[in-house]
Amino acid sequence: MLIGDKIKKLRMKKEYTREYISSRANISNEYYGRIERSQSNPSVDILECLSKAFDMKIEEFMFFINNPDILDDDLQFRMYEIIYKAFDDKINIYVNNDIIRKNCNNSIWYNGYIGSIHMDEYQIKIYIVGNIKASLYLDYEKIIELNGTSVSDELSTYIKDDKELNNLIEYDFINEEKLNEKAGNVLFVSESNWFQATAINNNNEDLIYDEMILDQSDIIEVFKNYKSLCKTVIDA
Repeated sequence: MLIGDKIKKLRMKKEYTREYISSRANISNEYYGRIERSQSNPSVDILECLSKAFDMKIEEFMFFINNPDILDDDLQFRMYEIIYKAFDDKINIYVNNDIIRKNCNNSIWYNGYIGSIHMDEYQIKIYIVGNIKASLYLDYEKIIELNGTSVSDELSTYIKDDKELNNLIEYDFINEEKLNEKAGNVLFVSESNWFQATAINNNNEDLIYDEMILDQSDIIEVFKNYKSLCKTVIDA
C-alpha cells in the first residue's frame, strides 16, 4: 500500500474531509489530493504539517501510517490513540492483546486481565471479573443460555461484534414486551461482568487499591479515563 493510500485511509477513519486536512496543514487542496493519489511524495516537513492537521504527534501519525491494518479494527485504533495521548502525561498504558477481540469493546466478551496503567511508582492492573447470566433469542426462539465467567466463544457463534451486540443487548430478565419490541432478537443479560482495578506501589509492592469500577461496560472508556483512575489511586 502506497503512503498516499495510507494517509487517505487514516483520514477516512477519523472522518475528516480532504478540505479540512489541507486547510489545517496549510497546503492547497489540489496538492493534498495529489498526495492521497500518490502522485506527489510528501517531504518530512509536509508529513509534520499533516500530523498536526490530524491532531497527532509526528510519531503517532507515522505509527498509524506504517501500520494501516490497525485502522481496520476500531477497538485497536481507539486503544492506540489513548496510549499515545497518555505518553504526554507520562503514563504508560499496556493492553493485553492476547484476549482483546476485534471490534468487541463490551466487558461481557472478556474474562481476566485486560491491561494496566503505569504512573510514577504506581501500577494499576485492570481485570474483568464476574459472572454472565444471559439468554439469547433469535426469531423469538431461545438459542443459548449463558452462565459463566467466560462466554465469548459461545457468544461469537451468533454475535460477531459490538455493533450486533448493541442492537441485541438488554440488561434485564427475560421480558416479553422487549422481545416483541425487538422483533424476537434480544440478548437478555440478568448478570454481567464488571471491572476490577488493583493498584500496587512499585517501591514496596504494597496493595493500595482494590475496587470495582461500577457503571461501566466499555473497556475503551476505562482506559480513556486513566487520569481520573490514577487520581483515585493516589488519593486512596
